[in-house]
Amino acid sequence: MPRPSSAALVAAALLAALLLSPAQAATDINVGELSVDGLVVRELKCSLNSGGFMGPITVVGALAQQRGTIDACTPTGGAFRATWTWAAGKVVSLKVDASSPADKAGCFEKALQAASPSLDGSCSALVLAGDAAGAEKAAAALKPPPP
Repeated sequence: MPRPSSAALVAAALLAALLLSPAQAATDINVGELSVDGLVVRELKCSLNSGGFMGPITVVGALAQQRGTIDACTPTGGAFRATWTWAAGKVVSLKVDASSPADKAGCFEKALQAASPSLDGSCSALVLAGDAAGAEKAAAALKPPPP
């Protein structure tokens, strides 16, 4: 039986490595509205290091882990427009760009800091909290997202 050439062996090794290693391509997402476990998130925009088409669900799922704490910030309803960066399962930067009511931004920041995401990347979103009708009114009162 003939022996394979070294070029054929190299090609086979490269193909195996490509097929067996997970892709590490960045994933950019833009979702109008998504709800996970009752937490409503709108205007979700992210640039993630992984996640693919499951990225939006994974992001909102990580936020939804803190739904009780987020809702406790504004039981009668509120909305928070925020940007954040996750790395190594932690929030490494977070800014609440707008909050309704305005005095609850710190409470929301604290709740989001406790999230434990499985993805790395940066996101921005409008997060609704508390009573649904109150959250709708609060969201309508917020300024538009930054360009």
